[in-house]
Amino acid sequence: MQKIALVTGAFQGIGLATSELLMEQGFHVIMADIQSCASLANDFRQKGYLASHLKIDLAMSSMFPAIANKIEEQFGRLDVLVNNASILVDFGLHPSLIDEDTYRRVIEVNQIGPFLLTRSLTPLLKKSDNARIVNVSSQAAQLSQLSDMASPIKDDICAAYQSSKIGVNANTVLFAKELEPYGIKVNSYCPGWVDSGMNLDELPDYGDNIKLKSPKEGADTAIWLATLEEDGPTAGFFTEREAISW
Repeated sequence: MQKIALVTGAFQGIGLATSELLMEQGFHVIMADIQSCASLANDFRQKGYLASHLKIDLAMSSMFPAIANKIEEQFGRLDVLVNNASILVDFGLHPSLIDEDTYRRVIEVNQIGPFLLTRSLTPLLKKSDNARIVNVSSQAAQLSQLSDMASPIKDDICAAYQSSKIGVNANTVLFAKELEPYGIKVNSYCPGWVDSGMNLDELPDYGDNIKLKSPKEGADTAIWLATLEEDGPTAGFFTEREAISW
């Protein structure tokens, strides 16, 4: 049976790489982004892959029911949801420095949007035999390192982004508990430092200590989590296919 996946933030970077890698495994991938993926999906179809596209703004939850209805009408179910899309616009801003509008925007796009999208798509995921939800998070949001005053990255602060990704991890655990009886596995992962075009000019210079991954390298753990076997983990946080602390 043809498997169906929806990937948000599919226009570029990790989302685009995740889409292509899933197609290589035989998935029909719905490429979703605030920017049109029509041309990209067409290019993939020309190569023999199965791809479609839709426009999505994670700050506009009113459109989510229509998206769910469209997927149900076309496919009848959803097998994989990859919540990849997010924004990073506040590097270097401590809590007292970030303005309210920016904070609310980042939380809306990075945490609330994926939460409500997942909720809207849950009935379709329940129709799959072994659905998987993958939430793209960040080690920058690990409470274990954020609370370590001796951490080498203690001063790497992006208050809204980090708060939003902590929320993403909470989303992961909450949905994992609810959906476990249906055989649906829900996990978070950190892709690491990826050359994805996501505000890299704002990040600090770590010299030779950081080697940027390619988008496909960053997407590897997402593909692993999206295709977990029945005995695979759920409610976990991973990087490089290895469990890490929250």
